[in-house]
Amino acid sequence: MASRIPATGDLTIAGVTHWFEMLAHAGLIFHPEDDPASILEIKSGSPLFTLHEVIELRQHFTAIVEALGDESLVDGAYVPFMRAAGHTGPL
Repeated sequence: MASRIPATGDLTIAGVTHWFEMLAHAGLIFHPEDDPASILEIKSGSPLFTLHEVIELRQHFTAIVEALGDESLVDGAYVPFMRAAGHTGPL
């Protein structure tokens, strides 16, 4: 089974932002300070991610933090997360 988690790609803030944009486009965006294993699908109440996807996401997060520092996840996710949450104004 193919993973729904996109490859991280370029380990820069712009690359991380693009990665979170791809997650948002796939309907998989979540706040990076939340454990992906705890994210539930709103309609069904079922876990959003499979165990394999949770492991993948944690590996991506580790690679991003090791390359760019602790704040890189939140910084990279900010605009895609806010847009997915419905914010339309300037960010």
